[in-house]
Amino acid sequence: MISPTLKLRHVAEPVRPATAWFLPGSDAGSWLQEICRWEIPQQGMRLFVLASSAADRSPAGVLVVPVQGAVPRSKPRGLAFGVMAGKLFLPVDGELWPPVEANELKLLHEVQMFHPALGLSGFAGKDALKVSDLFRQPPSRVESWNLAHAGLPLNQHLRSVQLAAFITLEDLFGSAGDEIASEPPTDLPPAPGEPGEGKIDKLKRSSSDLFNKSLLSMLKQIPHTGANRTWVNDLEDWAAKNLKSFDQKFDALRNKELHRLLHQLESNPELGLRHAIPLSSFGHRGTAPPSGRLGTRDPNFNLNRLGGGQAADFWNVPADLQQQLRTKYRELANREMQLGRYRRAAYIFAELLGDLESAASTLKQGRHFPEAAKLYKDHLRRPREAAKCLAEGGQFMEAIAIYEQEQCFLEVGKLYLQLGQKEEAQAAFRREVEKYLRLNDFLTAAKLTENELGAARDALGILSLGSQHQLQSIQCFQASFDLMARKSWHAEAAELVSTLRKQNPSKDRTVQVTQLLATQSTHYPDHTVRQAAADAARVLVGSRLHAAPPAEALLLTNSLVKLAPEDRLLTRDAIRFMAGRNEALRKQSKAPPAKPAGVPVLVRTFDLGKNFTLHTVKSCGAYFLALGYTKQEYVLLRGNWEGMTQNVAWADTANLKLPLYMEVDETSSPPAMVVLSASPLMEHLGRLPEKVLPAADQFGGAVPAGTPGWLAGDFRALCWRGNLAWLLRNNGERNLLLECRHKDGRVIMNAELEGVQPDLGDTFRHVSLLVQRELVWISVNRKLFLHRPGKSLRQWESESDVLSLVGSAPHLPLCAVTRLQQGVALHWFDALEENVETIGTELASPLACFTAGGMLVLLSENEGRICEVGREGKGESSFSWPGEKPHSLVRAQNSNEFAVFTKAGKVQLFRVQSRR
Repeated sequence: MISPTLKLRHVAEPVRPATAWFLPGSDAGSWLQEICRWEIPQQGMRLFVLASSAADRSPAGVLVVPVQGAVPRSKPRGLAFGVMAGKLFLPVDGELWPPVEANELKLLHEVQMFHPALGLSGFAGKDALKVSDLFRQPPSRVESWNLAHAGLPLNQHLRSVQLAAFITLEDLFGSAGDEIASEPPTDLPPAPGEPGEGKIDKLKRSSSDLFNKSLLSMLKQIPHTGANRTWVNDLEDWAAKNLKSFDQKFDALRNKELHRLLHQLESNPELGLRHAIPLSSFGHRGTAPPSGRLGTRDPNFNLNRLGGGQAADFWNVPADLQQQLRTKYRELANREMQLGRYRRAAYIFAELLGDLESAASTLKQGRHFPEAAKLYKDHLRRPREAAKCLAEGGQFMEAIAIYEQEQCFLEVGKLYLQLGQKEEAQAAFRREVEKYLRLNDFLTAAKLTENELGAARDALGILSLGSQHQLQSIQCFQASFDLMARKSWHAEAAELVSTLRKQNPSKDRTVQVTQLLATQSTHYPDHTVRQAAADAARVLVGSRLHAAPPAEALLLTNSLVKLAPEDRLLTRDAIRFMAGRNEALRKQSKAPPAKPAGVPVLVRTFDLGKNFTLHTVKSCGAYFLALGYTKQEYVLLRGNWEGMTQNVAWADTANLKLPLYMEVDETSSPPAMVVLSASPLMEHLGRLPEKVLPAADQFGGAVPAGTPGWLAGDFRALCWRGNLAWLLRNNGERNLLLECRHKDGRVIMNAELEGVQPDLGDTFRHVSLLVQRELVWISVNRKLFLHRPGKSLRQWESESDVLSLVGSAPHLPLCAVTRLQQGVALHWFDALEENVETIGTELASPLACFTAGGMLVLLSENEGRICEVGREGKGESSFSWPGEKPHSLVRAQNSNEFAVFTKAGKVQLFRVQSRR
């Protein structure tokens, strides 16, 4: 039996009445002040205090449950909760997902609460507090304080003390460490003819090697003009044979030494790490005399060793041994991290594997912040990540300097506050507000002004300015009402209602303004403002209702009903009005001609803007994200399927028009972040600084976009699902590394992918990554691999390269589509087969997408296919494509709709009728 994990999902409208309120904070005085403001009976009221987390038991807030039927006279300044199944408290605008009936819940406690941020908490009946319990004093202690002496005052500005230079074991003990475990890994008897390792043997070998090389060099300068072989040719052959013989003996000796190392890493990791051979290629100075023995190394991370400066002895390690060593090194690194020995893990990642990304993340996780910051700043060229490490390590001024260069003024202000420098903090916060005002993000600017600067009046002025901006006007009005309600500025709220009543909003804004006023008529704490909002909403509905189209009229009547939810006659009259109006429209209109099933019908067309060249498109349900460029900028667009768009841009001063990359979680709306890169899969990752697509009336919340600091420069593909980012990284010339990170950059899983590599002599031409729940699909050139983390499941090989992977729509059976040079192949996870059927083979490099309803759409340059490939039956129909060459194909919001994008930014939205 499968037990799904229940999640809390936000809905637009309340789904249950409020019976309790959650008051955040740890100050009992603030709780009491808020409860008294409600003016309801306090006898019988129950209070449940929530802890911050399982590890931190400090109060995060209190759930206040009044007696049944008690209604606060003033709007509570807290999160409203309703009850389900008599015991489970959920937010009034939240629902359990997947949906579950009340009788299906098995509640373990007498009272349980599901908080959006704090998670699920349970209480016994005896855990409930009374209001009077908040007044109880702690029991007094009988102590003698006659001998107490005042201590030295604490310097509040002193945050940490750190060494300017780190002390290593070598600094403490000098060369004494060479005496410990300095012998070869395992003393096996020498093989016949094996070169010796004594000083005399090394001197003989070095002399012989130098003699043979010098002899060959001298003989090459002698003219070779004779037609027949001479003594010069024989001497050259003899010297070359000697060199080859020595090379073969050395290769055999070193190969045996590497097998000894593998044995030691398996049986005695502590000793094996001291003799491990690095597989990295950091800077060096010259070459050391060749040796057949592995040396010894300090298995703790040392930043100074990354700079090179020492002679190097390069070993020719076979490919199979390299793979075995890499796998074993990574296993040991994960083991050291689990044991809490982060410096050892960082040594393995950085010096043995050459993986500075994982080394920096490991040092940060182990709180070795200065060294992690040095790696991020000097080696990985990621200053923001370096600043985060410096701030967490207490080096505030160094972090502030980097943040100011990166124009992260909010972080600068917060650090100044920790230093007690309020004036500098205020100046930094003002610069952050100015930055958002330049981006026309009035909501964020007002929030910063109120919360960080403490200037509520200035915040209200910013919201008033934003209400005149088309994209954020309704949200700015809503934020203004919320601010005035918090500050009890009821006169200003009444004036705003009067202004909205006098305005003549455009046809498409009337519904939004009416819904806003209807909300304030029931939620605003002042009775006078509520009545004024209700009257204004009625006026707007009356002026627009008869001329509104059916969809708009339905929304207007719904807003009218919300003005008086207790009036059942009003609800009945609204339903009767809409029924009569629809019947009249039905008689007037003619039925459209029936369209054959499986044929797409054009719904609408719109453009993304002039001089916009499209590169990548992703669909996120209610809207899409399009990445492209103009003449001098990289541009990210967010648009809905009606044609409304907003954008954010990055200057391309060099006018390089590098390849672009975009990844976003297409299963969530709005997504947590849009990952962008200006030049992926190249030697140096082009990073775009983080910017924000602000919240707008036609879209969801704000969405950050840019290159996250933790994104490795060697990534080949990326897939984002929920709070996790899955990366394919180029771990060596012919190896791939699968890495899973949390959205904050923490490494969760890091593993070598055995067998996931191109054929011998081939390169990485096409690499794709697709994650579906716990499944990971990876395509490399012609091969497709299916993995679960830590386990390989299946693999396939096609006749041509896999151009990309396309996943089925959310909440439908798992299917991965491989786009081929001719047609596509479908891989259903619940019916995996060795030989996979290819469909649409007559289509060259077709674009592919699943609609939200499950139909598969294929589109090539001149022709398309609509394929119903579900388990209930299969069908396929063709259609011609006479338009401009399609660039991208994505699913739209509605069940059977899809959109075609051209490179010039033209969008065509289609709907197709299912056969079922």
